[in-house]
Amino acid sequence: MALDELMSDISGTNLTKEQATAMVEKASKEAAEKSAAEAIKAERERCLAIVTTCADAGAASMAATLISEGAAADQAKLRAESAKEIRTAVAMACKQNKQIDPKLADGYIASGASIEHVRSQLFAKLAEVQALTPTDGLLPEQRKASAGAGWDAAISRVNGRTARK
Repeated sequence: MALDELMSDISGTNLTKEQATAMVEKASKEAAEKSAAEAIKAERERCLAIVTTCADAGAASMAATLISEGAAADQAKLRAESAKEIRTAVAMACKQNKQIDPKLADGYIASGASIEHVRSQLFAKLAEVQALTPTDGLLPEQRKASAGAGWDAAISRVNGRTARK
């Protein structure tokens, strides 16, 4: 029974003050219990939505953090999607350079880094490694062709010297 309904029921009766107080307290307790039950149900639904979202994005370990932060389900979805993008970006960088650790994604996700920040960090790492790698400016196909030509020319020179003598 709603508290307003109870108050209107009580107002036209010959109840004692104690009886009226007891009825109001009982109604208040029932309302509080109902409200608490609804709050618990809503919190369970929020937690389930976060766990499901994080698991689907491959970031199940992130669920506990989001739940403890009190994040809403839609916020959790955005962060889980961001975690998925971060994992993809790190995986692509790992393919480009084997020195980049795939576990780097976990650190970025745990720190709450944005995908833009992650991409800039990965680009810097790739550029740093490439700067340390000496190149001859040739594409792999050109390098194979020139290597063969170099050996062929050297052999021809050696053979030419031996033929002249």
